[in-house]
Amino acid sequence: MPMMIVHRVVDDYEAWKQRFEEQSHLRQAKGARGARRFRGIENPNEIFVIIDWDTIEHGATYFGLKASSGGTQNDPNLPIFMEELEPLDG
Repeated sequence: MPMMIVHRVVDDYEAWKQRFEEQSHLRQAKGARGARRFRGIENPNEIFVIIDWDTIEHGATYFGLKASSGGTQNDPNLPIFMEELEPLDG
């Protein structure tokens, strides 16, 4: 399952959180299967989000991007598509 990793520094975490949660049904309707949020310890306005998508194309379309599973993106504000590898202990 493709995952999209999004990194942002927001002005107001609580406002961002509310918007993100309110948009859950929109993401689901476009093919999102779930999301995990991470917040910076030193900067609580720094956010990482991992969104599981049914296809890369649906995730890219949701964010208004061209679907691509390869290459690199030099813009740090663009989401990155990844796939999970086998887990390791420790």
